[in-house]
Amino acid sequence: MTTSDKRSSERRDCYIEAHYESPNLSLNVVVRNISNGGCFIVSPFLDTPGTAGMVFLNLPQKRTPVAIPAKVVYTRDDTIISSGMGIKFLLNTSDDLLKINNVLQAIKKQ
Repeated sequence: MTTSDKRSSERRDCYIEAHYESPNLSLNVVVRNISNGGCFIVSPFLDTPGTAGMVFLNLPQKRTPVAIPAKVVYTRDDTIISSGMGIKFLLNTSDDLLKINNVLQAIKKQ
């Protein structure tokens, strides 16, 4: 089974500057793809799978970052392609889901 087989929705390629925050790390990162279920963030520093944290998406049309609760589901330590973390969004409220849908709509318009 590939990673894409596990996903409930298709990822969209993007370039979104963001901030990742967990009990272990506080990093400025880049989101390389995103869906309503999660994203992949590029980072030379990796957190442990299972770690809960927050992803703060910096969108050009927003004055403040979009904050999404998240959990690391896998890491990729690969300096040739790009190291980073697969992130699952923990959509705890309808407001969280609305935030992600708004982000996806903004990417469509670009």
